[in-house]
Amino acid sequence: MPAQNTWVFFCEDNATVFSPNDILVSNITFVVLVVANHFALLTYFDAAPPSKDYKEWKTAKRMLFIQALNALVASFFITALYAWGYYSLDGSRESRWHGNNVGLMHALSLNIGYTMYEIWLYTVYFPDKGIEFHIHHFMVVANGFLILSTGRGGAVSALLGFVEITNIPLSGITVLPMIGGKRSTLYVISGIMLWILFLVFRVINVPRVLYTFVIDVLEDGGAGGDARYIDVDTSDLANTIGVCLTGLSGLFLFLVSLLWFYKVR
Repeated sequence: MPAQNTWVFFCEDNATVFSPNDILVSNITFVVLVVANHFALLTYFDAAPPSKDYKEWKTAKRMLFIQALNALVASFFITALYAWGYYSLDGSRESRWHGNNVGLMHALSLNIGYTMYEIWLYTVYFPDKGIEFHIHHFMVVANGFLILSTGRGGAVSALLGFVEITNIPLSGITVLPMIGGKRSTLYVISGIMLWILFLVFRVINVPRVLYTFVIDVLEDGGAGGDARYIDVDTSDLANTIGVCLTGLSGLFLFLVSLLWFYKVR
């Protein structure tokens, strides 16, 4: 059992698996790894340009290229970790809310780490990005820390986190035209997979997860119920804020996914 912690909402669900330092180290490690990969790719392509005109690319174009490759790697591992964590649970309501394992912790930590990397990238190199991207980033980080610090709701985070799989083919259709591969078979496959994965994991899956989340809260979110982030004797208000944050984040994710799906259809 980890040493007594000082996190306000750090509860027994989480303390049986992690200490606050475990979570902090995991988050810092993934932020460092994602940023390190960015600069490693940048250095590599400066020495071995991926296209003849790479040296002539503007900084923003280079950053987009590097980000897409970084997203390809990060999204693969985020999805794999979420799948490992989620399918290690038994599927019950209690498991959805109180299930807690290393896979979910690392998936959330990597998701937060990559999101913080994108916040930096968009702030410095892509200041004209739409407000929906910044709202999405805020909600990812806020929900991630909510679930990590309470140790609850990990299954919901995993099911919503599966949307990250769509970034894998998106990286393909972003990178390939930049290096002369727009007419390649891989580009066509990436486009088809992007449409299919977007439909399945964003347009269909997100509202299904939200429906289950709402039913859980309505049926078992009262005092002593399983569907709570924070016990009533600790802070009923904080629990309500957490539930609203997740619900609104899921709804926003669905709406922005519909917008993006319209663009990729």
